[in-house]
Amino acid sequence: MTAVQPAGGQLAPVDIVAAAIWGQVHGLVSLELAHVGPPGMDWAAAYDTALEAITRSWTIPVTSNPATG
Repeated sequence: MTAVQPAGGQLAPVDIVAAAIWGQVHGLVSLELAHVGPPGMDWAAAYDTALEAITRSWTIPVTSNPATG
């Protein structure tokens, strides 16, 4: 796989998509470790929300399967 398609967008190189996803998750980890957030922050919910958004945002383009024609 060399490209991934954001929902409703154009193809993006896999390394760029990976960096974007990594940056989002890394940012949450950094904030949690630095104890930056409102008192009682539910970090598990923040991670779940981010991962759900990532899942909705990126799709793998459907291409024809050479095995099935």
